[in-house]
Amino acid sequence: MTAILKEIARGFQSTITDNMDPRSSDWLLVCSPLVPLSIIAGYLLLIWQLGRYMAHREAWKIEPVIIVYNVLQVLACTYIFTMGVHMFIKLRYNLACQPVDKEINEENNTMARMVFAFYIIKIADLLDTVFFALRKKTSHVSFLHVYHHAGMVFVGYLACTFSLNGHFTLIGVINSFVHMVMYTYYLMTLLDPDRKPGITIKKSLTLLQLAQFCIVLVHSTLPLFQPTCQVQKFWCALLIVQSIFMILLFSDFYIKAYSTPLKEKTS
Repeated sequence: MTAILKEIARGFQSTITDNMDPRSSDWLLVCSPLVPLSIIAGYLLLIWQLGRYMAHREAWKIEPVIIVYNVLQVLACTYIFTMGVHMFIKLRYNLACQPVDKEINEENNTMARMVFAFYIIKIADLLDTVFFALRKKTSHVSFLHVYHHAGMVFVGYLACTFSLNGHFTLIGVINSFVHMVMYTYYLMTLLDPDRKPGITIKKSLTLLQLAQFCIVLVHSTLPLFQPTCQVQKFWCALLIVQSIFMILLFSDFYIKAYSTPLKEKTS
């Protein structure tokens, strides 16, 4: 039994501890896993308390604040997406196998800053739920919404800790593109509230989210078929499981939200 425990500990160290990037060990919000876990715990507590606080109160009129927030989100996500595409082309990013490069140079420093910016944006994304709660849009504060937002904060932390460049940075670039489109849509609906968006647009946004996780699933699977690929297989397996779970959650949402029974459509 002791030998088994020692082997597990050795495997954990080789997979986790030995692969931590020393460049981010003293960064703000990255120095310990307790930081993102505390942020997530505070987020969950805040949402729970806001739900109780707003239960017998009028919805807040905070549209101007949300407009500014959406503009900043569009700008930030556009930066991450365009910078990511630029760096992938410049570094000849290998979609099938791109190990982490810990060498200190200008290109890697740029990638590191981009990954850290992505982490900060994922923390800022938590304001989505706060705004929903204050506006009493309780139907939007679903398990899918809260789980996805909380999970992406920890994904941002893991990226800063283990993948300041490399194979999994594609996730941040794709996610930034999806959010760039989504926040542009949110901004347009706030600027022109009298114009009701069609169901096709909403369905397309959900399908875009589903496509995102399908791409991540395939992308995370590719290194597993290459024995010589030095991308960490542990993270590949973890992302495969997570991607499948998110595909199931978003598929369930899509079916419930947009697959209206025929008798309801005809009525």
